[in-house]
Amino acid sequence: MSASPDQLSNSEGGSNQLEKDFKKYQADHHLTLTTVKQKIASTDLLLRKFSGKCADFDAQARKLEEISTTLERVQRYHSPTSRLLHLWT
Repeated sequence: MSASPDQLSNSEGGSNQLEKDFKKYQADHHLTLTTVKQKIASTDLLLRKFSGKCADFDAQARKLEEISTTLERVQRYHSPTSRLLHLWT
């Protein structure tokens, strides 16, 4: 049994619709992938900036600790001298 002309046109119409749907799906998929890539890139940039800030913070914390230790040492060293000066004045 052969297909009637109406069945052929319906078949082609269905095929065209499938092709349109598939192309729309591909376009949506491409857009989604592009969006995900952009978000990954921006997240990566934020993580690198944050990592840099953490390194800066750690360096500043070490420097502050060094300065605090030096200050305590100087205060201990000069404390007896300071007391003597106050007694003489």
